[in-house]
Amino acid sequence: MAYLLLLQYKTNVIGVIHTINAFLPLLRAGETKKCIVTSSEMGSLKYILKNDVSFAPGYSMSKAAVNVAVSKFAVKL
Repeated sequence: MAYLLLLQYKTNVIGVIHTINAFLPLLRAGETKKCIVTSSEMGSLKYILKNDVSFAPGYSMSKAAVNVAVSKFAVKL
């Protein structure tokens, strides 16, 4: 379980953060200032509780974490 959690976190959170950071110079230089990250309702506490979702904990936690990371980028930039 811990290996899968780490793998999902690296892919869904760390990978997204590195990708955004790699493209920041292009975003800053361009006219359109948009960065789109695809997430999932599985990262939403409200959705999980409303639908009684107990499976895929690592995926859900990584999607919640990427939602927070993207929100932090949005506020900062």
